[in-house]
Amino acid sequence: MPIKKSVGRPRTTNIEKPKRSYNKKSKDAIIKVENQELSANEVFDVLRFAQNAYNGSYGFPGIFTPELVASRLKDVATNPSQATLEKINSALLDPKNNENNLVGYSEFFDLTSILYRRILHYISDMLSWNINYISTNVKDPKEYKSDKYEKDFAKVIDFFYRMDIKNEFRMALKEMIRRETFYSFFRDDGDKYVFQELPRERCKITARWDYGLVFDFDMLLFLLPGVDIDLYPPIFKEYYNDVFKNGKPDAFYNPATLISDRSSSWVYWRQTSPEDGFWAFKMSPEVISNIPMFAPLFPDLVSQPIIRSLQQNSYMQMAAKLVTSSVPYLNKDAKGSVRGDNISITPETLGKFLNILRQAVSQVISVTAMPTEDIKALEFTGNTEIYDSYLKSTASLSGVNSRLIYSHDRQNILETQSSIDIDKYLVKPVYSYFENFLNYVVNKRTKYYKFKFTLHGTEFTNEKEKELDDAIKLANLGMVLPQKFSNALNLYPWDFQKQLDEARIGKFVDKLTPIVSSFNQSSDQQKNGRPQKSVGDLASDDTQSAGSNLEKQSDE
Repeated sequence: MPIKKSVGRPRTTNIEKPKRSYNKKSKDAIIKVENQELSANEVFDVLRFAQNAYNGSYGFPGIFTPELVASRLKDVATNPSQATLEKINSALLDPKNNENNLVGYSEFFDLTSILYRRILHYISDMLSWNINYISTNVKDPKEYKSDKYEKDFAKVIDFFYRMDIKNEFRMALKEMIRRETFYSFFRDDGDKYVFQELPRERCKITARWDYGLVFDFDMLLFLLPGVDIDLYPPIFKEYYNDVFKNGKPDAFYNPATLISDRSSSWVYWRQTSPEDGFWAFKMSPEVISNIPMFAPLFPDLVSQPIIRSLQQNSYMQMAAKLVTSSVPYLNKDAKGSVRGDNISITPETLGKFLNILRQAVSQVISVTAMPTEDIKALEFTGNTEIYDSYLKSTASLSGVNSRLIYSHDRQNILETQSSIDIDKYLVKPVYSYFENFLNYVVNKRTKYYKFKFTLHGTEFTNEKEKELDDAIKLANLGMVLPQKFSNALNLYPWDFQKQLDEARIGKFVDKLTPIVSSFNQSSDQQKNGRPQKSVGDLASDDTQSAGSNLEKQSDE
């Protein structure tokens, strides 16, 4: 089979060396290179040509290697800074001027502290991202069956089929907790809609608008070696031309520009707009500074290596043994002055015995004298809970439910449930940021009808059970709300509806086996006593987990 030619960018070969001209009458500075005299302007032209060719400008493909491209991609999301207690305290005293350092410390602890990583995952994986929707401009219920509504609603469903919001939003939330702000470009130019993360160092929040925050982007990124502008959305090429080729001398930077007309720039910084696809999600949007959520925990996290070393020393101390004894005197009852060598064994002989004994015992056992009288084995005590206490204390200082992250003791259900509720209040406000995104992006795709989307729910079992119970109770009262059932089952509303339609058309009910009534069960299949409560309704799980009630009732 013949090998197909590459369809990539063409290689430039056999470029003729440009002829150099030199005006001896020029007053420019003269630079001698290999016996040739070049003017300062010519040297500058050569350097500019080489720089632009290397960076991919002027139609040249640029120089790319897998290592260089991979390195630039790593820089987007991984830029840790080694943390020390002095550096952390200094940064916390002046957070506005140490944003990059604090974010770097957060990434550093994500790599070095499993406790910090568990906290990040606990918060970011807590939300279930269940979705509800209503149409805001439907005036007559009959409109739900109209062709216009069905066409617009089909666009809504198509959007959520193309974008996995549970995965994309969860990823964004983790970066918001770890780095405070998630700068992204919403890419809807493929079969799947995704967020493309942008380098945080190249973004600056410069304004607010109805649906969140807007930022400027440093186009100098595309002058760096190893950065291919084709890896970014096409809008970046327009921005590039605005900054480097189409700039006007009288252009000025206007921070109050409307969202629909954010096109001004300052040096290499170019304004961006959500209408073009640029979105910034911030954990604390009321504070523009990028200060990670768990920055106050950093002074305690940085002590982990010291605590681990202390615990190791304590273990070594406990493992060590000391064998000691006393050397008897030749004349114990002697009074007055005695000779200095009044001992029953010479030092030379004692040393030989000690050497033999050391070869026979473990390295962790130390010997002081042998053979002698009153031989004793001494052991050292140590604290086995230094590291354990540190981890529990640090987890509790994080402000989240530390017992779910690190715990050795029995948990009280009321305490645990209350702590979980507090954790929900801590992270649930981010739902509104992503609701704004959905309300803006989805409604731009519909023509006649507009929709309002709300996100809610967590992954905790108790909350899902309560949602299902509430849906059943409302249905018993005649208020059947399909979206409440879909949320309790962790399904999109339209997926839930399609499953019901398929089950009805396929006559799934006719294939079910009737459930055996409790009246037809044998006595050994039934449990005595009142129905078992759900875990969320218990004050303590001691009795239920032990099964003591059932045993007592069966004895009776």
